[in-house]
This record gives sequence, structure tokens and C-alpha cells, in this order.
Amino acid sequence: MDETTNVKSTVFLIHPGRKWGEKNKFLYLNKKLKKALIQRFFQLFKLLNYLTKEASHWTNN
Repeated sequence: MDETTNVKSTVFLIHPGRKWGEKNKFLYLNKKLKKALIQRFFQLFKLLNYLTKEASHWTNN
């Protein structure tokens, strides 16, 4: 499910709908997407940080 939504969003980004002529709506969605991506990136970063700390914990003992 995550993969399909990813593909749909990227397609939408590549081909912004000119039918509506609502640039503001597109920009708003783009901002929302960027925010979500940044949040996800930070979550992954925190997780990686945590995992590496745990790994070093195990290797030290």
C-alpha cells in the first residue's frame, strides 16, 4: 500500500495537473509532501542512531 501511494505521489509531482489551474493547491500539497518526507527522514535518522548505539552497546559488552 505504501509503495502504490509513493508511485502515485511521484507521478503527481512529475505531471502537475494543469486541468484545475490551481497552482496554490499544488504548492500546498507539495509543501505537505515535503514536510512529511522530512519528518519521515528524521524518524529514520533517529532510528538508525538508536540502532547504532544499541549495536555499539552489544559490541562493548
